[in-house]
Amino acid sequence: MLLKEFLGDLPKFVEKRWVSSPKTFKFPAKWGNGPKFTGINEVEDFLAMAEITLCIKADFQNSSNKDINLEKVDGQVLPVVSFSGTLYALFPKGEKVELCGCQCDEDILDFFNSCPQETTKENGELLEILQLWGRWHLNDLNAGTKVQTDALSAWEGHSEADYKASCNYLESIGLLEERGYKYGHAWLFERVPNEVLNQLTDIFKEEGELKNEDI
Repeated sequence: MLLKEFLGDLPKFVEKRWVSSPKTFKFPAKWGNGPKFTGINEVEDFLAMAEITLCIKADFQNSSNKDINLEKVDGQVLPVVSFSGTLYALFPKGEKVELCGCQCDEDILDFFNSCPQETTKENGELLEILQLWGRWHLNDLNAGTKVQTDALSAWEGHSEADYKASCNYLESIGLLEERGYKYGHAWLFERVPNEVLNQLTDIFKEEGELKNEDI
């Protein structure tokens, strides 16, 4: 099934997932000051290969669900976007070593940036996917409202992973609670704009597999 067909009639596929075939990208990379792996520590330059999979779930919103603007989304079937990937090191004699997997977008980008890269359509597509991955992965799991998230984004040096620091900062500027919602006390949904869905449809043109939610 094509992604365009899946997105065109989401309620028909409620609680099912559209899963793409992995998209593969190869690029030169260096270890630099990054991690070392037993048996290949002496290799400085290598060919990296990233495999990236897109998954979109037709997610039914229950009565307690709200979006990042604190508006109810109950009863709606909305797309939830997720990505996963695997990064490999390839060597001339055919060796293929897995370096990292699952949520490895930052690792892929670090290794991509470790060497000068050619301006190619493939490299541009990889960077586009990584940007979408970082921005829209699990758009149904937002700890803050749009106002709270915007405030944290404007805080220089802020780490999203530091929940306690986020709460302390929001409290210091009077935004720990917004309209009765306390930061981090629920998962808020962020709607994926149509232009982003169209962007994903353009990138992942190949037919994907329709899977049940319980996989």
